[in-house]
Amino acid sequence: MTRRITALLSLLALLAVPMVAAESDAVVGVDGEVYVARLGSGASLFPGLAGTADGEARALALDITQPDGSSWRLRVPGTIGADLEHQPQLFVEDTSGGLFLIWESWKNYIHPSLKLVALTEGEWSPVLTLEGNRYALKGAPRMVITRDEYLAPEGDSAALQHRTILHLTWWEESAEGDKVLYAPVTLIDGEFPLDSPPTFELSALDLADPVGDPRASTSALARSPNLQRGRDENSVMAVIANPRTDRILTIELDVVPGEVVAIGDSARSNIIEIGIAGGGGPGGAPSLESLAEGARSNIIEIGARLEVEVGITRFLADQVREQILASGGGEIHSIADTARSNIIEIGARLARPGLDRSVRPGAAPVSFLEILTVADSDDDAHLVRMHPAGEWLAPQIEAGTEISLYTSMDGDELLIASDEQDSVRYIESRPEGWSSARDLLLDDTIDRSRAHEILVQRARHR
Repeated sequence: MTRRITALLSLLALLAVPMVAAESDAVVGVDGEVYVARLGSGASLFPGLAGTADGEARALALDITQPDGSSWRLRVPGTIGADLEHQPQLFVEDTSGGLFLIWESWKNYIHPSLKLVALTEGEWSPVLTLEGNRYALKGAPRMVITRDEYLAPEGDSAALQHRTILHLTWWEESAEGDKVLYAPVTLIDGEFPLDSPPTFELSALDLADPVGDPRASTSALARSPNLQRGRDENSVMAVIANPRTDRILTIELDVVPGEVVAIGDSARSNIIEIGIAGGGGPGGAPSLESLAEGARSNIIEIGARLEVEVGITRFLADQVREQILASGGGEIHSIADTARSNIIEIGARLARPGLDRSVRPGAAPVSFLEILTVADSDDDAHLVRMHPAGEWLAPQIEAGTEISLYTSMDGDELLIASDEQDSVRYIESRPEGWSSARDLLLDDTIDRSRAHEILVQRARHR
């Protein structure tokens, strides 16, 4: 994107690849330390609480054991009390060594929510609530972590920012059929956000007509959503099933480069400022020509400050200029919002090779999910581009089968695996439908975990 960042891409490639975080109630950290999540009464986990109200309450703790055998136990914040804590999962991100803990928390035994907290250098972050419908059952949280850096305007210059996004999906029960939700938790320069992230229903990107009698097996698939690494360091691929339509979808989630968003935000503000200042047109309003030229000059100036490739900046500037002239005038905020949207949509494609592929006929259009890391601030926005990539009629799956959904890097191929007694059975997408079932037999060389690793790689590189 920028000349400086482009020159560093080869050195940063291994550090910037999105990490599929290890998930379990016990994980090993990057330095060999072992983390284990513990559930129990307050008194059983922390004997000092015996005889107190907290001692009788349900509690969640984290045990840490170092390679030298030393160990200690930490209270997970906000988990000793009346709420019922359930199904903790730990995620380790190898690049930063960050530890993340997700668990279900039931308030009054009827209001389930997902909680997220990070542990960094022995200190807990604020606890975030990923709520969705607070009355609905939910589960199977998945996480992929992307990391990037970009230049952001700071006064008359620019400052380098480091961004980490925790991409989270989970299923949630609803009367129309289980749905899959997505939430991006955004950290800037390692700062954990204070507010919960926006939540988006990925199932809503399925525009197919509902079926009259959904298959029960599709409901089972809906409770097995998956997140995988995408095609590059800023993208992930979600795999979801929608029981309302009996279909499986893949959805590409791409982080829009920070410089593109900054140019769009600056252009919007500049257009509004020119409109307020007025002059040159009827009634003191700016003429379209002066508005268009002012917007074009601003885009080129901001692009140069952020070291964006000159060809990209000038193309964006010319596109906005032509859009304003073709608008024929109108309400200034509407013109400014349209300019920002065009910059982000076009700039995302130009800055990220491969994002310009066309939308499939009948598929939902590409959309953007906006994240504000500072409440009520349009100057600290981050965008995730959501692009429906593939779709299939869900196959019939035997009830009670443990299912895993795996996809290719660009989301146009699918593999469905099921755990059998002595094998992992799988089927693959084909142009004409689904392949016949095949079994990857388990033996002394290939255990169940290794079998799934093999199938993940097969699906990814199809």
